[in-house]
Amino acid sequence: APFVSCSKGMVISHRKFLSEIYGERFPQRPYAVLSGPSFAEEVVRGDPTLVVIASKNAQAAKLVQSAINSNVFRAYTVSDVIGVEVSGALKNVLAIGAGIVKGSGFCLLYT
Repeated sequence: APFVSCSKGMVISHRKFLSEIYGERFPQRPYAVLSGPSFAEEVVRGDPTLVVIASKNAQAAKLVQSAINSNVFRAYTVSDVIGVEVSGALKNVLAIGAGIVKGSGFCLLYT
């Protein structure tokens, strides 16, 4: 079974992404990254949710996809693991910045 990471970002002390560290330590086990604009509360409520599963191993990605897909939770597969890790981390940084701007009252265009 593939290892699935839902973490985002880098391990600063190693200057590597989690997928790189995992690949070095467990080179024989497939690795996948799950990311997307999803909130646990919305998933539990059954709101429609879309995520992406990235893996260099297409078979592993398809296995994870088939395990988690439902009529309201949809996963798509891609092979760009680093791209998904980077975009997931950057999305969070932008969301924090948007929250700061909105909380400061400077959000005339953000409503």
